[in-house]
Amino acid sequence: MKAKIIILFMFCFILCGCSAEVNIELDRNFITEDTTLYVDENDPDVISDYRAYFRQYTPIYNDVTLTEDEPDEAVKGVTYYEYKETKQNYGYDWNYRYKFNIDDYNYSRLLKNSFKSAYIVKDTRDDSIEFYTDSEGITIMKRYPQLTNVKVNIKTDLLVEETNADSVNGNVYTWNFDRNNYQKSIYIKTSVRQKSATTDDTTKKEDKKKEDEDDEEDEDEKPVVKPNEKKSSINKSTEVDPEEKKKQEYIWIVIPIAIVGLLIVVMVVNKASKFNI
Repeated sequence: MKAKIIILFMFCFILCGCSAEVNIELDRNFITEDTTLYVDENDPDVISDYRAYFRQYTPIYNDVTLTEDEPDEAVKGVTYYEYKETKQNYGYDWNYRYKFNIDDYNYSRLLKNSFKSAYIVKDTRDDSIEFYTDSEGITIMKRYPQLTNVKVNIKTDLLVEETNADSVNGNVYTWNFDRNNYQKSIYIKTSVRQKSATTDDTTKKEDKKKEDEDDEEDEDEKPVVKPNEKKSSINKSTEVDPEEKKKQEYIWIVIPIAIVGLLIVVMVVNKASKFNI
């Protein structure tokens, strides 16, 4: 019997209802893909079936295939998603995460299995990055009605020039797909020249606020001198100490006396010299 090919995020949806959230972090060199599948089911037999599809070792690239009979273990030379299974009150979560080089993301297993066509293009001529899918949307929702909804979030600090996101919250751009609205595209174009304008404005405002607070602190540290105190300080600096004043008066009395005494001595010496002649 021909082996059945297992493709992540496809056959699992035939079992029962579930939903998914895809979180993508985009920067100029890397894309981090973080996908969580939520299963509202606690039946041990059903969960056992799910584990057959939500493998612990799932290759990150779409060109690596897996067969039903292949053991769930690592193979040398193959790169796998980081895997985590979590038991919740409502059922189970399965999480797959990997950080791609941006040039390799076009070969992502999730990307190629979820859309008929999807690409990321880095244009070095105008320093831009474009991520887009075709208008058929998430095709696995068409094939598997048990998948009720998918949310795709793209988070980036790059400047977003164009997007058709359903909603924007800060630097997170969101597209919602459900049973009545899954045939639509994802498009976002960013510039790698600068960060988000919102981020820059926020940073500038915070820096300005800090400068203003520093100025206020400097003003608070300066001593406050009242007008009367200023006048008093000036008067105090110009007043002459009484002791100093007495010394000055004494000097002015002694100097003339000394001069007169010197003149008398000179006259006496002159007269004595004449008599000796």
